[in-house]
Amino acid sequence: MKSIIKKYTIILLAGCFFCNAVAAQFKVNLLLNSRPPAYLSDWNSPLAGQLLVTYNGASQVARVKFAAQLQDAGGTIIAISNNATAQLVSINSGANIIGIDRVLQLENMQFKGGANSLATSGKLAAGNYNLCVQLITIDGVPLTEQQCKPFTQLNYQLPFLLSPNDKTWLDANTAQTAVIFRWSSLVPATQEAAIYRLQVYEVLPAQTPLQALRSNQPILLTELRRITQYIWRP
Repeated sequence: MKSIIKKYTIILLAGCFFCNAVAAQFKVNLLLNSRPPAYLSDWNSPLAGQLLVTYNGASQVARVKFAAQLQDAGGTIIAISNNATAQLVSINSGANIIGIDRVLQLENMQFKGGANSLATSGKLAAGNYNLCVQLITIDGVPLTEQQCKPFTQLNYQLPFLLSPNDKTWLDANTAQTAVIFRWSSLVPATQEAAIYRLQVYEVLPAQTPLQALRSNQPILLTELRRITQYIWRP
């Protein structure tokens, strides 16, 4: 009986050493923007973040899965990867940079608890969150420890026109010389410089402003970085 127990002990210890050896082949570093886009579908941008995976195994390429979790500020899971259907990702020997969207795999996420609005709109409400990531094998065996990074979502007050006033007529003589456009800034300010797009359309006879916006070519189209005023000289 004792020999059987010792045999199982040896097998278990050998299994643990094997797991540790495999896990040592991978190192992950989660680089996440502290204020990523509110829509998860926009996390395909490098500005959202990246996952750095370093692999030093014997083979040139390893096939792994990403197990991801979105947690609220209290640590409650609001979205989690379906490990069974997660895509296999090829990891080359050395350093690999993986986009957060490939890690998250939005189409493979399962939404939990009160995350119904997130499931239908794909937009995170204002608040504090954590993104947790772990590398696993095709069978779901962990290859790395879970790494978590906090981030914040804010409700933004969008810009609105200050001058000219909405639905007001401009003096024709003044408008021929210069029209000064002023608008409020984005609140709160973002880490990246806000880019404002100013468009002016001609509303033809028998057209509504909305019809002009949809069908006419703009007579003024310009983008301005940080600036909240523009002088237009027709």
